[in-house]
Amino acid sequence: MKFLVLGLYTLFLIFVWGFFIVAKLHAYKFKNFSTLIKPITTILFVFLVFLSIVGYIVLGGSQFSSPGSVNVIDSLSKKNNSQADLEVTGKTDYENLDFNEINY
Repeated sequence: MKFLVLGLYTLFLIFVWGFFIVAKLHAYKFKNFSTLIKPITTILFVFLVFLSIVGYIVLGGSQFSSPGSVNVIDSLSKKNNSQADLEVTGKTDYENLDFNEINY
């Protein structure tokens, strides 16, 4: 599944970068019509590079973790919540935990 999503994202990037190359060629062809064409295409280039890198980091990172791996943030938050319940109530059996006894 991870490779399928990364492949589809790569195809999408090829499509977007293809449009950018066409826009860059037109900007070169019509550079005498406006002084803003070159700075705008430069800003667009930097923006596309940033979005491409961030997209691969997001898709290749925590969202698609491999089987058997543990999400550290989720496990830490569950551990902290269970320790807080134990400190407040002193009970270790979660089935008999009465939430009315917890002081908020």
